[in-house]
Amino acid sequence: MLDRAAGSWERVPYRGWSRAEHWTIAFVDGSRAFAKVASIPPPPGWLRREREVLAGLDAPFAPRLLGFDDDDRPLLVLDDLSDGAHWPPG
Repeated sequence: MLDRAAGSWERVPYRGWSRAEHWTIAFVDGSRAFAKVASIPPPPGWLRREREVLAGLDAPFAPRLLGFDDDDRPLLVLDDLSDGAHWPPG
């Protein structure tokens, strides 16, 4: 999906409003990404809607949409904006 190899995946502890699993991905080329995986109800339609919004949004405050895998457990991959940031309500 992303044309680069993942070196490691690290689970991010649950915080905030999303009910998805959160992960950071470190790629072998040194780049990083943030991933959300639909894992619990509600049905994954909400993650598909998030992808649609981010795909149509080009703004400096929004992460870039890097990839999306749409199966029974959708996977949304975004820029990793977490380095040193504070994201309420966490």
